[in-house]
Amino acid sequence: MREDLDLRGERSPASTCIDDKRLDLVRTVQCGGRQAVFAHLLSLYLQDSQRLMATLRRAVREGDADILDRTAHRFKSSSATLGAWRLAEFCEKLEEMGRTNTLSDAGSLFEQVEHEYHAVCAAFNEQLAKGSAS
Repeated sequence: MREDLDLRGERSPASTCIDDKRLDLVRTVQCGGRQAVFAHLLSLYLQDSQRLMATLRRAVREGDADILDRTAHRFKSSSATLGAWRLAEFCEKLEEMGRTNTLSDAGSLFEQVEHEYHAVCAAFNEQLAKGSAS
């Protein structure tokens, strides 16, 4: 992970929730180093993840284990692909809760997912801003 610090000497969102080496690999290998393709991929993630979060929220609220399992699995995969490991780990735990229909702690875990998701979005938006500035 990067050790970038912001103006207050604190870690930036990207340095705490995204694996920069993984993200650079995606940029280089999957996107051929083309910033426009990379930006499109991040934008697609940001759009799709909004729907996934809404579906997860509804599944937790309604106690729908099957939807929780399937949605968390999809969110886990897309997040891991882009180096959002901690978010992917939280989604894996939600997926397991859904698979085993053990939802008693799903609400509190979803709060962690939501918190991490906001950090990931901030980091990806930071990446998009950097790309548009170059």
